[in-house]
Amino acid sequence: MAAAGLAAATCIFMTLAPTPGEAALWGHAKWCAVTNNGGGDLMWECVYDTVDECQPFILAGNRGYCSINPYWKGPNQPQSDDDN
Repeated sequence: MAAAGLAAATCIFMTLAPTPGEAALWGHAKWCAVTNNGGGDLMWECVYDTVDECQPFILAGNRGYCSINPYWKGPNQPQSDDDN
């Protein structure tokens, strides 16, 4: 049940995800820890390969959530020069 809720929340969020101009995004991993720095300033730290790796960061006192990286290209797709 919890996995279904996380999947539904992720799908809803992906449709409302901020544009790069509204958020600072770094890292090329599949999962991101998303934290709100105030004033609508979001920080996306996309350095986690699984949601299980991301959750301790969020639960350690940082307010936010884990989300799939909207720019993740998968393991079989090479990163473009623009991604570096």
